[in-house]
Amino acid sequence: MGVILIKAYIQIDGINSFYSLGLHMYLMDIESINEDIEHTPVEGRSGTLTERKGTYPDRKLRFGFDLKRRSNESLESFYSRIFDVEEWIDNSIGKELICFTNCNFKYLIKSASKKTELTMHMCSIEIEFVCDPFRYLANEIPIVSNSGTNIFYLGTVPGECNIKIYGQGNVQLTINSNTIIINNINDYVELDSKLLECTDKDRLSKTRDMIGHFFVLTRGDNKISWVGNVSKIEILPRTAFK
Repeated sequence: MGVILIKAYIQIDGINSFYSLGLHMYLMDIESINEDIEHTPVEGRSGTLTERKGTYPDRKLRFGFDLKRRSNESLESFYSRIFDVEEWIDNSIGKELICFTNCNFKYLIKSASKKTELTMHMCSIEIEFVCDPFRYLANEIPIVSNSGTNIFYLGTVPGECNIKIYGQGNVQLTINSNTIIINNINDYVELDSKLLECTDKDRLSKTRDMIGHFFVLTRGDNKISWVGNVSKIEILPRTAFK
């Protein structure tokens, strides 16, 4: 089962594997990701034609944990704790994972699978999480602006930002060279570049009132301006790293 790393942990939905569940980590494998590249043989040419796709595969995170039966703990209590761990894993889909190696970043879980080996005194659990390709800042908060502004984006891949526009009527919003027009705003609209959704305050689609392409932030300065009756905008950059 390897060497146990005391106090090594992951945290999902505010639940800490070591401090909340008593799990001792003995395995950690966080994959690197590489850009998708297609190599196509071409007749009469040496080597292949190489095309960079600009996309990345999902990232897999693997962890192994031991859960020890406590001194004088009943078998029923021990099994109950195992079930709590399994439920924690099963409920992790769609949530954020933070690893002790760098608490400044989080991973977004898409699926989870587990393998359990159990004795009367020890339970070993190996977990594989399939996550979004990129890491995101763990504690990012929206940037609020009442007038045109610049946002310096630190990510190493484009930021699929979330933007709330508070105002009335027809608004034209520009980030760098990309402009979106949204008509008939009542209180606010929300643009989600990751989900490709434009919704109103009631979470109803405003796509028919939108003209243009969803925004992404690029590394460095991003200039933001607008035309129309806007009281403020809130931008969550979703700063992402390879």
